[in-house]
Parts: sequence; structure tokens; C-alpha cells
Amino acid sequence: MTSAVGTQQKSARPRGRPRNLDSAVMPSTIRACFARKGFSGTSIEDLSEATGLGTPSLYNAFGDKRQMFLKSLDLEYEDVVSRLRSVTTEAPLADRLRAYLEAATVGYREYDPIPGIAFGAALADTSDDPEVARRVRDFSTELELVAADVLGPDAPSSSAGLLSTLATGLCLRLRSCASSLGSLEHAASSLLALTKTVDATGDARRTSVGAAA
Repeated sequence: MTSAVGTQQKSARPRGRPRNLDSAVMPSTIRACFARKGFSGTSIEDLSEATGLGTPSLYNAFGDKRQMFLKSLDLEYEDVVSRLRSVTTEAPLADRLRAYLEAATVGYREYDPIPGIAFGAALADTSDDPEVARRVRDFSTELELVAADVLGPDAPSSSAGLLSTLATGLCLRLRSCASSLGSLEHAASSLLALTKTVDATGDARRTSVGAAA
């Protein structure tokens, strides 16, 4: 009987590439695996179990584990760029800042359906893999470029770096054991200070230009 049960259990797992393989859902499933355990902590068995694909089919569909991790980062980068570039630059500054942080932290809150890996799992591997490091730099560059647009031309040059760093730090805090409430309160106070700094600088510049004219 034990042998029969074992045979049934083995045969219950699908072999090969499932007919209903969803090419849109599978990458998200793989990203979620890496987000939970990181690159080193995620095994091929974990990925196979999550996707329902046998190892040969998994490799055929998505490449080896490193390729899957890099593709996951690329997909996340596309999502991040799309969200950030949709942030309006016409609203009041405080609203723009909040919209920017909201867009940047998608994937790092406990209720997000697809976990982010760029500012979490990937950071642990940047020193060992130049391709991972390059992708993380791309994320940081995009965050800073959009931050500069959100802040506007009157903002000090250092403010874009400050805002992008705040976004990265908030992602890490939301992914860690720190409470979301505490993280959001910290972000709100930082935003308020940044808003006052930018507004004061803009007013000073406009006053200086007016006096010179």
C-alpha cells in the first residue's frame, strides 16, 4: 500500500511543460520566490515547486537560476520606470513627492501582490555579480532622474539624490520587520522637511532674480 501511495504521489506532479503555462504569470511567480529568499537562498527546487514546472522545463522556458534572477530584475525595472514616469509634475510639490514615493515603493509593502527584489534581495548580490550590480545602479539612476523632474528646476541639485535615497530607504524599511506605520511616519516627516527646503530655496531664487531685474 505504501508503494502504491508513493507511486500516486509521484504521478500527481505534472511532468514537463504544463499545457496551461501562463507566460505572464510565471515570471511574477519566480520574482516572488527570489523576493522571499534572495538569490542564494532560492533553490531550483523552490522555483520548480512554485511554478509547477519540472527542472528541465523550467530551464527550457526561463534559463538557469541566474538568468531567471536577472530577468526578474529586468521585469521589475520596466514596472518601476513605467510607474515613476507616470507621476505628474504639475501637482503641488507635496503631492508630487508623495506620488513619487508611492510609485517607488510598490512591491515592498506587505499587501503588494508582486514583491520587489531590487532594493532587498538583489542588494546582497551586487558585490558578487556585476550584472546584478549594474541593474541595481539602473534602478538608482532612474529614481534620481525622476526625482529631479518631480522636484522641478528650482530645487537644489542635491535634493534629487536625497529624495531617491529616501525612496530606497523606505523600500528597505517596508521590506524589513519595521512596521509600515513607523516607516510611513518617518517618510512623511522627511517629506515635510524636504518640501520646506525646496520651497524656501525656490522663493529665495525668485526673489533674487526679481531684485536683480
